[in-house]
Amino acid sequence: MRNVLLKVSRYTLLDLQLSYIYNKAGSAMAMESLEAGPSEVLEHISINADLINVPTMGTDLNIAYTAAQLNIAPAQPYESGTFLNTPGLGILSCSK
Repeated sequence: MRNVLLKVSRYTLLDLQLSYIYNKAGSAMAMESLEAGPSEVLEHISINADLINVPTMGTDLNIAYTAAQLNIAPAQPYESGTFLNTPGLGILSCSK
């Protein structure tokens, strides 16, 4: 796989590829963890997923976790004076 600096919105192709890999690995780990718990929980989630036709994300076996979020922010030294609300760090503001 070549490192191409193709931009999609503000993300490079490499960012999108890494996001895909992380989502695939994360959803597999999440389902493994769920399967290690009480079987009744997974059974109820499975029944619900079948009833409402839940789409899978990451892997075809992921019926419980249908969304993912990947937050990437540069590390800043404490003394730099840069905080999360500093303009340009991608912080979104929401209003009702």
